[in-house]
Amino acid sequence: MVAHLEAYEEGPFSEREKAALRLAECLALAPHQMDELFYEALCEHFTPAQIVHLGVTISFLYGFGRFVAAFRIPLKEESQDWPG
Repeated sequence: MVAHLEAYEEGPFSEREKAALRLAECLALAPHQMDELFYEALCEHFTPAQIVHLGVTISFLYGFGRFVAAFRIPLKEESQDWPG
């Protein structure tokens, strides 16, 4: 399934999974484009509480990835040395 993430709309994902992936893409690339229509489409698959939970989780993970990249934190378990 991971191999299909780049083209998730055509991939083997359920409509619910595609909605979650749309939310992830929106939060990562164009958060200001999340309008009422987008939210209503999410509500077809998730409760408002689930949307908030997904949004918080996606935002945390996206932000964590940026943090790791900014501080050049090695992700390999065997590597304990920080560069520089």
